[in-house]
Amino acid sequence: MINQYAGTCASCHARVPAQSGQRVNDAGTWKTYHNDCVPVRVAPPAGTHDGWHNGPLVAFDVETTLPEPQDARIISAALCGGDGTRRTWMIDPGVPIPPDATARHHITDAEVQRDGRQPAEALGELGAAVSDHVRAGVPLVAFFASYDMTVLRTELARHALPAVDWSRVLVIDPFVLHKQVEPAWWGKKTLTDLCAYYQVPLGQAHDAVEDATATLGLARAIAARHPRIAGMSLPDLHLAQVEWFAEDARGLQRYYDRKGIAKNVGTEWPLEHHRRS
Repeated sequence: MINQYAGTCASCHARVPAQSGQRVNDAGTWKTYHNDCVPVRVAPPAGTHDGWHNGPLVAFDVETTLPEPQDARIISAALCGGDGTRRTWMIDPGVPIPPDATARHHITDAEVQRDGRQPAEALGELGAAVSDHVRAGVPLVAFFASYDMTVLRTELARHALPAVDWSRVLVIDPFVLHKQVEPAWWGKKTLTDLCAYYQVPLGQAHDAVEDATATLGLARAIAARHPRIAGMSLPDLHLAQVEWFAEDARGLQRYYDRKGIAKNVGTEWPLEHHRRS
């Protein structure tokens, strides 16, 4: 964030005038820097250990109309395999795309009306493709997975399409993994921020293919640096993430309660059964 007050640069030790540098939280300590002096955080080097990150994976990402997964319509989706295979869907949701959604992913009403497929047909294919991976025991990798998974479940139900057997789904969520392996992390944890930290290439953010590809790389990068994570069986890892996500959410809820902030934090992962608001 921009420094509101003048200070001394923690790197070059020269004066930083107010509103001309950055304030950075370094392991809980706020420091002032010139814009050109801000240190770049880089993850530790990858190890040579084996684990699930060297096995089959498929990443899943959707771009939608709304932030509430119970109401959102999928307009773009991608499944990207660790072997380089990919499948994509462009869908005409049949409802207007809100301007703020278009500003985020740059998909317009005109584009989906021209190139998008009808929801029932496209979503049926998407659900079947996901189910094929589930039956094969291939884990689904998704960033902040509870959103994407809940949107897919809701969309399939909305169009009376066959449901994914969620009881068999194994999910790997780099957002959850990062918070577990970097408990002292301060600052934003967006896909863009974490890809920069783990040195994973990310093209155009909020593009389903680019996000899915980067998310898969991020999952592998985290496991490659943390043998404890990489060595877990996929079922154990899935169950562990359920608890890690809930534990973190309960901690955030306690913080809101202490501050008197009237906000409920959901603890459900990877499927949400209650509305966010």
